[in-house]
Amino acid sequence: MAVFVREHKSNYYSISAYYFSKLVADFPWMLSGVTAFQLIMYYLSGQLNETDRIIMFWGICALFGWLSQVYGLIAGCLFPIEISPFIVPASIIPALLFSGFFIRYNELLDFFKPLTLVSYFRYGFEGLVQATYGHNRTELGCEEIFCYYRKTSKILEALHMEPNRYWTDVLGLGIWILFLHIVLYLSLRLRLRWNR
Repeated sequence: MAVFVREHKSNYYSISAYYFSKLVADFPWMLSGVTAFQLIMYYLSGQLNETDRIIMFWGICALFGWLSQVYGLIAGCLFPIEISPFIVPASIIPALLFSGFFIRYNELLDFFKPLTLVSYFRYGFEGLVQATYGHNRTELGCEEIFCYYRKTSKILEALHMEPNRYWTDVLGLGIWILFLHIVLYLSLRLRLRWNR
């Protein structure tokens, strides 16, 4: 941030030029990291080798990586380097709590249920589950006589997830990414005002 503020004050570039160049420069690195992680994790977890599932899984990972990158840029813009490692984890805890991973949607009090709709972790978690177990996936292999979770619909029921919500989750992550990009741009402008 110190370099950006100094160079902007010297009229080297505008806020929008820095903003777009930073995003364009970082995006390929983010995608390569997400792709490497996703390919390794997807195959090590023994998922089906179906192209559409792999692409759906990668799509959610890429969107969530993009969201995380913008979230980190906002934290780096607004807070000093000494404080942001504490603020970022503390700020994501509410989104994580209402993601459906720790507390299922139907187990929440009615008062808290709307908070799941603004949890970006919900869209990421639900999108990965939908890509893995939704969309008419065949039964899971099981060597036991009785396997309750042989049918993937039972997994979705246990997680209290409606089937075929993948595109809703993609839209939810997309809206969050757009919102965070606007916040990032505004925070860059705010940072310049602070340093006048």
